[in-house]
Amino acid sequence: MTPSTSMMLTGDPGYGKSTLLRQLANSITNQGHIALYNVGEESLFQVKMRCEEMGLTHGFKVGQEVFVGKVLAYARELQQQFPQKQVFILQDSLQTLNDGHYKDGGITSKTPVRCCELMTNWAKETYGIVVFIGQVTKNGVFVGKNTIRHMIDVHCELLLDDNKESESCGQRIFTISKNRFGPSGIAHAYSLTKKGIFANDVKDVNESNDSSSSGVRRVVRLHEEEETGT
Repeated sequence: MTPSTSMMLTGDPGYGKSTLLRQLANSITNQGHIALYNVGEESLFQVKMRCEEMGLTHGFKVGQEVFVGKVLAYARELQQQFPQKQVFILQDSLQTLNDGHYKDGGITSKTPVRCCELMTNWAKETYGIVVFIGQVTKNGVFVGKNTIRHMIDVHCELLLDDNKESESCGQRIFTISKNRFGPSGIAHAYSLTKKGIFANDVKDVNESNDSSSSGVRRVVRLHEEEETGT
C-alpha cells in the first residue's frame, strides 16, 4: 500500500468488512509496522473475542475513540515514537466518528465528510495510511456524500456473487473500483469463515476454460452508480 493513501472499503452488512480490517491489522503488525484499529460499532471486549476466535496473535493496537481529532493525535504520537515504521489507521467505521464541529456533540450528514478530510489530510501530511469502512444502503450503494468518494485514493468493495451459473457463486468478491496508485476493475474471489477471509482459486471468466487460469478475474460492474449530490 502506497504511503499517504486514503482508502474506503464498502459492502453489505455481514460480507466480512470488519473481519478483513482485523486481518489487515494483524498482518501489518506481523510485518513490523503499526496498526491502530479504532472501532465504533463493537465493544473492545467483542473485538477481543473475535480476534481470539480468528487466531490473530500479533497484538495490533485497538481503540474505541469517537472523536477523530484524538485518533489522529494518537497516530501522530506513534509516528514520533516509531519514526522508522509505517503507521496505519484502520477505522471501523467512518460514520461512527465525530469531528467535534458542534459544541453539543451533534452530527450532520457533513460530519463524515469532515472526518474523512481530516484523516486524508493526516495521510498526505505524514505519509501515513488510512483505511476506513463506509456505510452502504441495502442495495450496496454508498450512503455518504460523493465528496468522500472524490477525496479518497482507493475505493474497494466486498460483494457477494449470487449468480448460480458462476464458478464463484456464494463467495465474496473483493473489487477495486477506484485506484489512483494502481489498476482498478480487478476482482478476487474469497471464502468467509470463522477464521477470516481466504483467497480461492477461480479461473478468469473472461478467458477460455483453461484450468490453469489464476484466481484473479476481471469483472464488469453490475450496476452504474449515478454521481448525485455532493
